[in-house]
Amino acid sequence: MNSSIPFKSIFLATGLSLATIHAQPAPSPGANLNKAIGIDLITNKSLWEDDVSAVAQRLKLPPESTTTHEKSFRTYPDSSSKLFGARPYSIALYGTDGKPTRLSIMYLNRGDYGNLGDLYNMLAKESTKGKERSTLEKQLKDTLAAFPPAFKQEEATLIKNLTIAFGPAKPYRAGSSNSVMKERGLRWDSADHAILLSVVDTQYISLKIIPSKTVDAPVNKVSDTALKERLRSLVQKRPCGDVVITDIPMVNQGPKGYCVPATMERMLRFVGIPADMYILALAAGSSGATGTNVDSMMNAVSRYIELQGRRLQPFQANFKVSYLAPVINNGIPLLWAMNSSDAFNKATSDQTKQRETAIQNPAQWKEVLKKLKKEAHKADRSGDRKAEKAGSTGHVCMIIGYNPITDEIAISDSWGPDFAERWITVDQALAVSQGPMFLINW
Repeated sequence: MNSSIPFKSIFLATGLSLATIHAQPAPSPGANLNKAIGIDLITNKSLWEDDVSAVAQRLKLPPESTTTHEKSFRTYPDSSSKLFGARPYSIALYGTDGKPTRLSIMYLNRGDYGNLGDLYNMLAKESTKGKERSTLEKQLKDTLAAFPPAFKQEEATLIKNLTIAFGPAKPYRAGSSNSVMKERGLRWDSADHAILLSVVDTQYISLKIIPSKTVDAPVNKVSDTALKERLRSLVQKRPCGDVVITDIPMVNQGPKGYCVPATMERMLRFVGIPADMYILALAAGSSGATGTNVDSMMNAVSRYIELQGRRLQPFQANFKVSYLAPVINNGIPLLWAMNSSDAFNKATSDQTKQRETAIQNPAQWKEVLKKLKKEAHKADRSGDRKAEKAGSTGHVCMIIGYNPITDEIAISDSWGPDFAERWITVDQALAVSQGPMFLINW
């Protein structure tokens, strides 16, 4: 091009005028992010200025939990879904006071890859023998061998697409070097959005979009005094004698045996510590089929909780209401390991439904519970309880309340709103308890 041609003439030669160029709207700060993710995620200048429910609607995320200050949304997409050019297995959006605070996406991971869960389950059965066992063992071997190259390919795809959209990345690290929950990865920034891609020990690939200032600022711990006051304010005392901790976030564990990480996420978020069920599960070596070892989870998160200025403590399993009351009165839920079965859960839900109106007369309801106890003893003698125990599986839930008049405790399971508060007697709790309890303290 002849350098002597006036700048203005270049536009005239292409049919454009300077006025036309000046009239073009400047691209919004979120345009690159929208294009890279493949949806209109941002409609305002910043995701953090938007309404969290509107963002969830654009992402087609169903609501999961609503508390006084928090909202969360979660979905488990099918294989046709793509975000940043790769398949997400879980998408979770979190918001505080109506505004988004974090978008968390789980990509390829050992808990979801292939059909590993089904294969492990089939091989664990004593009835799986001979040719069937040999076939399953080969499938398992092939699936495990295919995971590392698939993992590298997915990592490369995400890095390529993010780099095209946002330019060169910066290294990103989170967590203490002696914490199982440490993460390493890459960071990109788009306006005030930090995009963090974490790749952890050929275990999982996750991506978080959070405010840049949240990444750059140190942990802003709520004071012990303020936390104590807030938790106590959430304890509800009802005329019928119920004492219940309210406003605990719900997390639906979905199709996996993730009751331990889902319950732990609920407990962490309740005391103001950011958490993601999937990250917790994989850090603790969870299997989507067989679940999570409670001790492994406690070991995995204890250091992380310490870094947030709190403590994870064991609590002696004792179902006397007088023993549980001081903890519940302070607004501290307990994580409880127990045996669960279809029969137990149906009976618990039916009993809770019956209780809704009957508890208005606590003394009368207490008499009903005595009859239920006698029926349970008859079931023991007939062998029904033994059959139920054989069908039980290990489970974790929260203890969130008690009633000193009726000698009941309230439990909360990570299966959605219908299981946020159910009631069982102390005797029923003793019959299914595995023992360990834990709490988060200051």
